[in-house]
Amino acid sequence: MAALILPVFAQAQAYQKAEAESAYKGDGGSAKQDGQLEVKSVGDATVARVKDSMAQWGYVTYWMGLPTPAGESKIRFRVLKTEEPTARYIIYVKSAEGQQMLGDLVVPADAANDSFVDVDMPVNFSSEWSGIIVKKASGDNLPSPWIDSVSVLLQ
Repeated sequence: MAALILPVFAQAQAYQKAEAESAYKGDGGSAKQDGQLEVKSVGDATVARVKDSMAQWGYVTYWMGLPTPAGESKIRFRVLKTEEPTARYIIYVKSAEGQQMLGDLVVPADAANDSFVDVDMPVNFSSEWSGIIVKKASGDNLPSPWIDSVSVLLQ
């Protein structure tokens, strides 16, 4: 009898996930309770964004609870694409070695308006890391994109 051989495909596994409204402010308090976030419902989803009043270089953080192991992983932002203009936000990751900039949080321009899209940011650290920092890089009076969730996926 011949053996059945099935191919195995490597894919990213969800390691942990935070809802957008669970962001923290710099002192560890709730960004939502402090009024730094605005929240709304879109269908079955609840989305949040950093308010337009956030100062340049102000930030919110996502602490997932478990350190992400060293090696390759990715951060996935599930964002709601709208026609509304947004400020420039840069994503940083916090590890024992300090903060490392990953790049701008950019919603694809070709995504359909009023639809959800995943924005993936690759991470490759030689040590574990635990914090995701969403920092306003522009001095304008605009909010961040609407975020549904922030996930860490292992490769």
